[in-house]
This record gives sequence, C-alpha cells and structure tokens, in this order.
Amino acid sequence: MKRYHRANSPSDAIKNIIEETEYFPKHLRQIIHGLFALSGVLIGIGFLGFFASIFLAGIRDTQPDEKMIISFWGISVLGIFGFIVTSVLTGILSHKYRSRPRKRKQRGLSFSQIQEIREPKLRQSLISAVKKLNINDVDIGLFSLGRILESELKKLLAIIEEIEKYPIAAKDKSNLFAMIKWLERNNIPVTVDAEALHFLRKQRNRFAHGEPLDYKARKQLLARAPYLADLFLDSIVAIYKYRLRLILQYDLDNEI
Repeated sequence: MKRYHRANSPSDAIKNIIEETEYFPKHLRQIIHGLFALSGVLIGIGFLGFFASIFLAGIRDTQPDEKMIISFWGISVLGIFGFIVTSVLTGILSHKYRSRPRKRKQRGLSFSQIQEIREPKLRQSLISAVKKLNINDVDIGLFSLGRILESELKKLLAIIEEIEKYPIAAKDKSNLFAMIKWLERNNIPVTVDAEALHFLRKQRNRFAHGEPLDYKARKQLLARAPYLADLFLDSIVAIYKYRLRLILQYDLDNEI
C-alpha cells in the first residue's frame, strides 16, 4: 500500500517532503527542518533583494547596481541549491528510516485471545497481523485482521455445508457482507453479534478502499488500534471456536 499522496502543487510537494521527516530521529529531524528553513530564508532574501534593487533603481531613474543584483541573485540560487540538496538527502534518509522503523518504547500490545487458537497457521497469521500495529503499518495490520476474519467465516460456512449436506449459494459466500447476512438469516449461534461483525466489515473496507493515510492519520489510527484489534480478535476467536466445536462434534477431518 503506497504511503505517498500525489502532489497537486508545489506546496503539496513540500508538505510531502517535510512529512517524511517524521520517521527520522528527533535530532536529525531538527537538522533537516533547520536546513529547509535556512534555504527558504536565503531564497526569500535573494528574491526580495533582487526585485527591491530593480524597483529602487526605477524610482531613482538610475541603472540598477549590477554587483548588488548579482549578489542577491547568487543568494537565491544558493537557497534553491540548498533546498534541492536537502530534499534529496531527505529522500535518501526517508528510505532508510521507513524500511527500519524507529525504536520506541512500546506499550506492550498484548492480545491474549491469540493463545486460544490451536491452529498453527491461523495463529501465526494473527501474530503477523498484530506485529504490524505500528506507526508505519497500522492500517495494513488492521486490514490483515479483516482479511483473516473473512477467511474464518468462509471456513465456517464450508463446515456448515459439509454437516448439513447442502450447498450454500455462491452469492452468500461472495463477500464479507453476504456471509454475515447469511449467518443472521440462519440464526447460526456464533458468540458474536451481527452488529459487531458489520462494524468490523466497515472498518476493513475503509482500510481496503480508502485513501492512503499520511503520518498524522496513521498516528490517530494507531491510538485506536488496540480497541479495533481486540474487536477483530474476539470475533475471529469466536468464529474459530464455533468451527472447532462443529469439527469435534461431527468428527470431521479438518485441521484444527
């Protein structure tokens, strides 16, 4: 999932560049911001002095001071060059720090529900998803939990088909919404209500089809991640346990 927003104007491009420094260590971020600020000041002074010299010469009806114009123009060029170099440096460092997330004190996200899963592949998928609940990949982690929820519902419907000996219509297995509605219509006693499942479905769709999140949005989402992940895991575990109960009850040959 791409993180960058399309730059529709120079100000958007500058905003995107500055935003990338949020990945940097604090001291490095301050240095980069300082270089950008210095470049901006030099560009401003250079252009202001350049045009002011021409304007004053026009008022006095004299020739502009050539040395002064060249000096101010040189200051502007120096500022532009500094901005370009700092932007390139930011891009290089951004690639480095985005691929190696900053070490920070973790609050210790612990989801004990995962320990209730006996199926190794499912348990590992949940662990991998939960590990993504960090500032870089929080939306991917929650989307992964949504995909696992959908997968577990498909497995449950497959077990019910096997037990009841009749096929469930393809349209009722076509997507998460259809499967939840089928559970509702048939009063399947999974210990999670349909309202909660629909809420999680909407969250999953937001991560799948929404706009890429910038740093600020991911930071806000990260604050809600423990709550959302708990809901996803509670639902996944409830569906898994019901599926497991059916497998044991009917002595089915399925991985548990």
